[in-house]
Amino acid sequence: MKMKKYILYFLLGALVSGCGENNPSHVLEDVIKENPQLGEVLKRYEADTLKLRAVEFLIENLPYYCSYEGEQVEHYQKQFELYGTGLYTPGEVQDSIRKMYGRINLRKSTVKPDLELPADFLIDNIEWAFKVWNEQPWGKNVSFADFCEYILPYRIEDEPLKPWREKVYNAFNPILDSVRALPEAQDPLFVSRVLIDSISRIKFHFTGQFGEGPHIGPDLVDWHSGNCRETADMLIYIFRALGIPCGCDYMPLRGDGNVAHFWNFILDKNGESYYMYETGMLEPVRKYWGIKSKIYRQTFSRNEAVVRNMRKDAEAVYPSFRFPHFIDVTRLYSGKHARMLNIPREKLFHKLPEDEVVYLCSPAWMDWEPIAWAHPGENDVSFSDVEGGVVLQLSVYKHGRLIPVSDPFVLDGSTGGVHYFEGSDETEEIKLLNK
Repeated sequence: MKMKKYILYFLLGALVSGCGENNPSHVLEDVIKENPQLGEVLKRYEADTLKLRAVEFLIENLPYYCSYEGEQVEHYQKQFELYGTGLYTPGEVQDSIRKMYGRINLRKSTVKPDLELPADFLIDNIEWAFKVWNEQPWGKNVSFADFCEYILPYRIEDEPLKPWREKVYNAFNPILDSVRALPEAQDPLFVSRVLIDSISRIKFHFTGQFGEGPHIGPDLVDWHSGNCRETADMLIYIFRALGIPCGCDYMPLRGDGNVAHFWNFILDKNGESYYMYETGMLEPVRKYWGIKSKIYRQTFSRNEAVVRNMRKDAEAVYPSFRFPHFIDVTRLYSGKHARMLNIPREKLFHKLPEDEVVYLCSPAWMDWEPIAWAHPGENDVSFSDVEGGVVLQLSVYKHGRLIPVSDPFVLDGSTGGVHYFEGSDETEEIKLLNK
């Protein structure tokens, strides 16, 4: 499913590739040729500078988004709806779905590009986003840039699209009525703590047994079930519907845990980040616990600096870095523990050209997963802002697979030293005991 998604992103991205990284007007022109309705949206807001800039922001980035729809997606989502009732175990839910519909095959789902987005859907989203930004007292302390990234977007990633702002606003905005007139309510952090106190009383039915598929969408606000990704998505819909800048930070791999991990952040009146762990607390990101390696922040906009610096065609880039909707926030979390990792060229298996993309990989269930990238330098390959304590390895991506170019190693989080796990010709007898 993941590979299929990024292949689609490549096909859609071909529309705007080569238009000039610093000339968004070319992107707008090409998108509007594909969907003339979007040109009408631009005309609608010609006299409103901020709304026009917001529309342009959305349209420039929508070629990289799509929905997965159809019966198979509905069956996949039905698992979350049933489990959210609290009446069944995950196994009972899966058995029931299998008996009713057969085995879920998400490869049979329909892909619907956001290039086909209807004008009224975009207009409704823009009007509601600006309504909450302008009417809420904390909105005066949310910058336009943060508004665009963390309040304005009409979607999270690849969920089926439906209007959600008005319904979620009406359900949760009354929670803040008692504090809205307080001076402290000008700080998004203050109202976030009030809001999360109420939301934390809702039982979230947690499970990771339903497999990997498209994002579920705003129905999570009613179903409140799934894993850490679904928890983060649910809170994003609620907070953004109320004009609070909220998003998702994540680890491609959770330290040495072999799986990804997702959680929420909000921004206070000074733009400082606070992490929200599931539905229980809001703390400065420096207090985040555990081994982190690399942490990224999801954005709606594509990280053009990464695209430029990689200097590779999309299909030659590892899928999760192909159209990067993220920024690196490891240093926000790790502070002085975010180190520069330098791997000397002599530690590489063979010489690499200077334009090669080298991936820093972490182990994931008998495989490796890239968590960062760099080009080889004259003397070494350097990765900025890496926290130690995790087994890592360098690889390159060729013909759809990762190829190791170094031995595994560990970055010592205390000293910054690197220990390599190098093979040898010596043999050792071991006894494996298994029940």
